[in-house]
Amino acid sequence: MPYYYYDKFWVANPIHDDTISFKTTNNENLSEKIIETPVGILREESAFMPESCCRGITQHMVTAPEDIDVLLYILEHRKLSPSNLDDYRSRAEMWKPYDGMPCPVLPCQDPLYLHSVMSGSE
Repeated sequence: MPYYYYDKFWVANPIHDDTISFKTTNNENLSEKIIETPVGILREESAFMPESCCRGITQHMVTAPEDIDVLLYILEHRKLSPSNLDDYRSRAEMWKPYDGMPCPVLPCQDPLYLHSVMSGSE
């Protein structure tokens, strides 16, 4: 079973308070995501890469030590709201043969997420 390929994969939606705003712009092959907070701004840029026929991040959100304070602010000013729980038990049964289960987040620890996704380190 493909990892993300079914409806209702997520069982939680992040809800941020009114001090955080999100903006996404798309210009041909380039996309930009901006998260604005009272303590700073995080910006991610991605581009379509014809060589691999997919999108790739060309600028990660966390590029300097100051960006960690912004990321912490975002995490401290959000909560996870349950979603897609009406058929959770049947989806849990669907994942049982694969030794898996529906979960609120991807199986990734915060430090790993910071290094691999937010800052692009490997």
